[in-house]
Parts: sequence; structure tokens; C-alpha cells
Amino acid sequence: MKQRNISLDVLRILIMFMIVAGHALYHGGILKTVTPFSIEYYIANFIEALLVVHVNCFVLLSGYFLSKKQFSFKRIFLLWGQMLFWSVLLFAVIFILNGSKTIDVKEVVKSFLPFTQQRYWFMTTYLLMYILVPFLNAAIEYMPKRKLQCALAMWFSVFVLLQNVFFWRNFTYFEIRSPLFFAFLYLVGAYIRKYGFSIKIPWVWGYILFTCVITLSQIVLDKLGITVFLSPDGRSLLYAYNSVTVVLSSVCFFMVFLNHKITYSSKLGRITSLIAPLTLGVYLIHDHPNVREYIWEWLHPSAFSHSGIVMIIIVFVDVALIFCVACLMEKIRIYIAHKIATLIFRNKSTT
Repeated sequence: MKQRNISLDVLRILIMFMIVAGHALYHGGILKTVTPFSIEYYIANFIEALLVVHVNCFVLLSGYFLSKKQFSFKRIFLLWGQMLFWSVLLFAVIFILNGSKTIDVKEVVKSFLPFTQQRYWFMTTYLLMYILVPFLNAAIEYMPKRKLQCALAMWFSVFVLLQNVFFWRNFTYFEIRSPLFFAFLYLVGAYIRKYGFSIKIPWVWGYILFTCVITLSQIVLDKLGITVFLSPDGRSLLYAYNSVTVVLSSVCFFMVFLNHKITYSSKLGRITSLIAPLTLGVYLIHDHPNVREYIWEWLHPSAFSHSGIVMIIIVFVDVALIFCVACLMEKIRIYIAHKIATLIFRNKSTT
């Protein structure tokens, strides 16, 4: 009996760990407080470049798996429901802990409308992309391989390459929160699932190479102290999710795990099967707009932004703590939801 390869489930867990770590650097204030061109500055920028593939890889994973599944409105409802649950509950918890006596009606409304109010920008963009999945899957299923390759190459050239190579941003710029950019990544993941790559590429070295390029670009632009190539955000030119370097680095990182076999029967496999379903909850909990500031204010990783190796250790410990607590909270939510659903269906079957 062939055992299922769960290497991509491991990737899913690692992606969420990387997202939390990226937030530790950004929301935790490390990137803002490190002394420019100090050893901590170089370390923080290199780690940031290593982590920046996380969002793109999550969408690549979706394309890889969902391209072979039937579109389901139920999935939209479940994702929206999960987002709504944590948005409302965590808002209420923070409100109670603050001891506020006055209710901000605007904030209450926002907590009940996490999708339209973009409480979680990633979830809003992802769900909008998911609505396009039937059309994206049809393209993968029925377009000839050559035409699909041309379409992806054209999409990449016009909306990703041009802004980095020719700096043509006003017309071709893909906002990183655009569902169309996510749709492109989805198609890439689906293409990899269906056709793979006919040539052997050292994916690990590709990932390392692009990580170094991203790091050096940030350091050089900081050193110059200018906005590069008439861009209002030149420092992020090769660091944004929709930049050439990050897109290619994301594909390399994805392929490293796709080509690595991990079986369910292994110890890592069994642990992975328990944690992987909880990962989205980790994002929804720790990056809740009202919770985020309290987490990073309490952990305060920026206090160690001048401490060299200690900074790395503190970030890892903070991220591990957040990840474990959020996993436990999401596990409890799933358990309660399962119990409620069981009671409802049991009552329906007896009536």
C-alpha cells in the first residue's frame, strides 16, 4: 500500500511559523529598532528575506491541492465562519480585559464584518481569489500545455517582471493584496501539480540565491538612502510578494518540499497530521487587529534588537510560544464546533 507523502503538510506548518516570525520582526519592532548596518541589522534583514516567501507559498499550496478538487461553496462558508468566529470572540475578550465601559459601535461593526472591512487582508484576498477557482481550474483542465505556459509567461512578464526590470508601475503594478496576483500564484501551483518541471533544478540553491539577492538589495538601497528608480517604495522593489525575486524564491522553496518525501507513518508525519489543520487558526488568532498590539507589546522582542544571537533565540521562543498557544485555542474551537454540530444533527435525526 502506497503511503501518502505529507511533505506539503509540513510546508504548511512551516509557512505559518514563518508568518508569525515575520510578524515578530515587523510588528515586534525589530526591523525598526536595529542599528543600521550593525550585525543585528544584517541578521534581521537576512531572516526577513528567508521568511518573505510564506504568503506566496501558501497560495501555491492552494493551487496544487485545490486544482484537483471540486469547487465548494461550503469551503467559502467555513473559511468565512472561522474568520468571523475569531474576529468577534477576540474583540470581545480584548474589550473585557481593557475594562472599557463605553462601546465603540464602529469597532463592533468591524468585528462582525471581517471580510468587507479587511480585518485580515490575507483572508479577504484569498476568499476573493477562491471565487475565481472554478474558472482557474477550467483553464488548467482544458487549456493545452503550451498555451497555458504562454499565458503564465505573459502574466508573469507583464504584471511581475515589468515593474522590476523596466519600473513600469503605474499600468502593470500588481498590488500585493490583489486577488489577481493570488490567482496567478494559484495557477502556478496548479501547473506544477499537473505538469511539474521537465528539467532538474537545484531548488535549494535557487532559494538561497534569491534570498541573498533580496537581502543585498535591501542593504544596498538602505546604503544609498534614496528611493530607487523613481519608485515611492524602492526598498521593497525586490522584497514585495509580487516582485520577481520573491515569486521565484517562493517557487524554489515550494519545490524543495514537493521533492522531499515524508510518510505519514513516520513520527514527524503523525505530528504533522495533528498540527496542519490548525495553522489557519494560528494566523487568525495572532494577527487579529486588536490582539496583535498586545502580543508584541507584552513579548517586546525589540528589546533584544541589539543583542546579536540572543535576538534570534528570543524571536524563536516568542514565535514558538505564540504558535503553540494559538494551536491549542484553535483545537478547542474545532472540538466545540464538532460537539455542537453533532448535537444539531442528532436532534434533527430524531425529529
